[in-house]
Amino acid sequence: MKKLRVLHVGNMLGLGLRLAKIQRKQGIDAHLYLPYDSPVQTYSSMTWQEQKKQPWVHHWRLNGFLGVPERLLFMQGFDVVQTYAMANTYCWLSGKKIVAYPMGSDLRKDAQKNNFTGLLLRKGFTSADKLVISGPYFKKSIKKYGLKDKCVYIPQPIDLENLKPAYSFSSKGLLFFHPGRLALEERGTKRLLDGLALFFERHPKTAVRIEFVDHGADSKEVKAIIERLGISGFCSFIKPMKSGRLTEKMSRADLVLENTNPAWGTYGLAALEAMALGRPVLTYLDFTETGYPQWLGRDLPPVISEFKPKRICRRLEDFVFSSVSEKKALAKATRLWVERWHSPERIARKYVELYNEVCSS
Repeated sequence: MKKLRVLHVGNMLGLGLRLAKIQRKQGIDAHLYLPYDSPVQTYSSMTWQEQKKQPWVHHWRLNGFLGVPERLLFMQGFDVVQTYAMANTYCWLSGKKIVAYPMGSDLRKDAQKNNFTGLLLRKGFTSADKLVISGPYFKKSIKKYGLKDKCVYIPQPIDLENLKPAYSFSSKGLLFFHPGRLALEERGTKRLLDGLALFFERHPKTAVRIEFVDHGADSKEVKAIIERLGISGFCSFIKPMKSGRLTEKMSRADLVLENTNPAWGTYGLAALEAMALGRPVLTYLDFTETGYPQWLGRDLPPVISEFKPKRICRRLEDFVFSSVSEKKALAKATRLWVERWHSPERIARKYVELYNEVCSS
């Protein structure tokens, strides 16, 4: 029986590489197609030198639209083309079966712009045979462009083998860790800071400290707000780090702080990896009927989900002053949930079903 040939074009946050690897283990002849000499080390278990040795990792020579003909020609040898981010602007021209994977601002913002890129993205998403989504943060765009029937929910795969859970908690001081970009509105950082300020105002002698990774467009403003809120004594900043060190840092945190923007209603890869590590997560997830429940039913992620500052404060109080055994129970629940929904084997099977459906249509 002929193997299904799938080409992943692009590699946003290393997702193309991770999906190609797990799909190959499931018998799919999956390949990755990238710009020439473009290392894809983010969230990757292979170094750049190792990637170059893989016969299924390919590179195009010309970037920009001048290189599009070369890329379209290369796609002809595959049954399905899975596209990421800006690859959605041109892959639809290949005439192949297209599975589009919107990654964030490409569908939520860029596709809505009245420029050439926006026009091409809209064409790419509306022409795709299927769209893979991993959260509800595209709800408005999906409704606006009539994409609902094309959408398939498939969670991101998490490397459960290498992310070993740790269920230890201190009965004395606690460490909160914020690994994501500092973006006051886009990621809800301002709401989070206001909630933290309320918590420390009520509990000024609590043994809690917070570490932020110092990256993001609003980094300077975040530091100024922390000073203005009077919580600088509880906060510190560390330099951005590679994914391996970031994972190690998260594994030592008692609570991981993530996106609290109600317009998104979802979390990022860092939160999922923290959960796999057995670390409780504070974020905001859309638990309305048009959010996660439509895919997960009642088996919702066991996260601390809030976006309003006063409620964030109360939930922090519940967590901080809970017993060590209660914290461990929450930590174990997060790991078990990730195992149920994000195991690479489960995700790979979902893609086999999706590709077979696309090819038979």
